[in-house]
Amino acid sequence: MMAETATAKVASSPPPRRGLLDLIRPSRAGYPEGCRDQPEVIRMPADSPDDAGPPVRIFVGSDSADWRAERALVWSVLQQRNPKRSYDLYLLKELKGVDREGWPSPYAGYRFAVPGFAGGQGRALYLEVGRAFVADPAGLFDLDLGDAALLDDPADPTAPVIMDCARLAARWPIERLQRPGALAELRRVELPGADAAPPSTRLSDGLGDWRPLEPAADRAGFTIFTKDRPSRRFQDLLALHQRMHEEGRPEEQRGPERTFNGKSLAEHIRPVARLAKEHDAGTILDFGAGKGALYQDHPEGGRLRTMADWPGVTITCFDPGYPAFAEPPSGLYDGVISTDVVEHIAADDIPWILDDIFAHAGRFVYVVAACFPAKKTLPNGENAHVTIQPPAWWKSQMESAAARHPGVQWTLCAQTKLRIGPLKRERHLLFRGSA
Repeated sequence: MMAETATAKVASSPPPRRGLLDLIRPSRAGYPEGCRDQPEVIRMPADSPDDAGPPVRIFVGSDSADWRAERALVWSVLQQRNPKRSYDLYLLKELKGVDREGWPSPYAGYRFAVPGFAGGQGRALYLEVGRAFVADPAGLFDLDLGDAALLDDPADPTAPVIMDCARLAARWPIERLQRPGALAELRRVELPGADAAPPSTRLSDGLGDWRPLEPAADRAGFTIFTKDRPSRRFQDLLALHQRMHEEGRPEEQRGPERTFNGKSLAEHIRPVARLAKEHDAGTILDFGAGKGALYQDHPEGGRLRTMADWPGVTITCFDPGYPAFAEPPSGLYDGVISTDVVEHIAADDIPWILDDIFAHAGRFVYVVAACFPAKKTLPNGENAHVTIQPPAWWKSQMESAAARHPGVQWTLCAQTKLRIGPLKRERHLLFRGSA
């Protein structure tokens, strides 16, 4: 299985301007500005050279909040696919420039982007996250469209849709999704052969609930993206962080030494000290240590450090964005800590990043996740906290990773901010568990 990207793009648009009144009253609920200029594509090549038909192209309307259902859906395709045929899964979610105002779900209008991302050629199968395949998706993909450009089930809006992308591309241009009210407008577009579609009662055949598949995916240690096959966005963000480590933030008159220097560890020194004592830890891996500014040098040098508040503990620093600490860790450590890190990573990559953290932990894991925007921005203008999710989302991610690595105790510190008018107050929510 390989992760790649589509070639079509959705133009970005500036976020809405906020005024003085927004400081004293909450903004109207809505979906956040998209962060992806194109969908990730999961490619599953055929296992043999036999010609079993064209690639099965599956477009999935999704959202980072539905990561568990998305993972189960991709897992189901892996289990049900014909190994003699290739399958391409396009994850349509949080696309830049798309006006989602009025959408009943975060992905309700993405079906209209399918012909564009399919290059206006061939056919495509579209469905929204929330279901999984219990039979080969090719059975749906190959259904006869008759003279119609589209086959759906008006009685079941959650049923899959089969599309003739060449006949729909001109009627559903991606650019139209940038307009306010695009969803209602696109739904009114008259489609060729709309009255000639064959019966659609089979569209929900071969689909079931995703939840029963989750335990098997956990036992297999499955994540959509992996350390060897990260998302495209992971590589892009890593390059930006490497640049900031080297150049600092000139626009804020902050040099490299004051950028990602590791001082955010300060408020977590005592909690980690308690864990180190509880687990009689002698070694700790700081996963995403920045420049490790709060540590003292270790007699052996290199990337080893000490901490006066953690007597008898040798700390190994790791940060892929900082050359001095960029070498990947190996082996087990008594504990692994990660502070001011995970919210800087793309949501698609959180599962395998947590896998990597747990895989190096012999006794305990301590992870801090900020659930609010950062004060600093990346060189591309994006907020440095690229994954802003509620504490429950981070808790579910930790629980899932722990299920794949039994025997490790974990602590999640979810940092939130309570806003009362223009005032903000930070609070920490602690979650603990083991598997």
